[in-house]
Amino acid sequence: VTEVTEVTEVTEVTEVTEVTEVTHYRVYKIRWIQLILYVLATFSNAISSMTFAPIEVETSKFYNITTAEVNALAIVFLFLYTFGTILSIWLSRKLSMRMIIIIGSILNLGVFIRLLSLIKQNNSYLPLIIGQIFSAIGAPFFLNSTALFSARWFSPSQRDIATSICSMANPLGLAIGSLLPSLIITDNPSSKQFFILLIIIFCFTLFIILLIIIFYSF
Repeated sequence: VTEVTEVTEVTEVTEVTEVTEVTHYRVYKIRWIQLILYVLATFSNAISSMTFAPIEVETSKFYNITTAEVNALAIVFLFLYTFGTILSIWLSRKLSMRMIIIIGSILNLGVFIRLLSLIKQNNSYLPLIIGQIFSAIGAPFFLNSTALFSARWFSPSQRDIATSICSMANPLGLAIGSLLPSLIITDNPSSKQFFILLIIIFCFTLFIILLIIIFYSF
């Protein structure tokens, strides 16, 4: 006798409802002012990096230094990019975006140290290279923080616009920085010409720094 047992398979169907969480961003109109200040700070840093590159021969003649030493004033930005990047990333994890912009802007004051090169032309290279070193360390604070700046201050629909605007500041500064020295320094450079060039860049940079400090102090 064979016993046949009928087995009924029951399949339990569970309906899963996927819940999508919507994140709402609160944005402020003041973010556009911050964007302008960020662009200006990046712009001024780029100008300082290109100060002596277009007038290599004239700078070498005026300061009585070699062309290799003149080129080093621009190349130092490339050599210190890695160090500045590490420093800016480390600080960005500990400080607010405002402090990152302020620190980067203050490092741009290396343009003031360069003015000291006009006091003694025979020992003028040290102030030049030290001034460039400060600005070079400050460059990654702006170049590497573009996406972070957009993410912290702009909604997702506006981040691509903000990032694009910030990215244009550096090449525009390089272009102006390449043009300005050639308009001021002649084939027979004088102290007056170099003073005018360096003081213009210094005053512009100082103006931007003061704007940033005043803006973020409120």
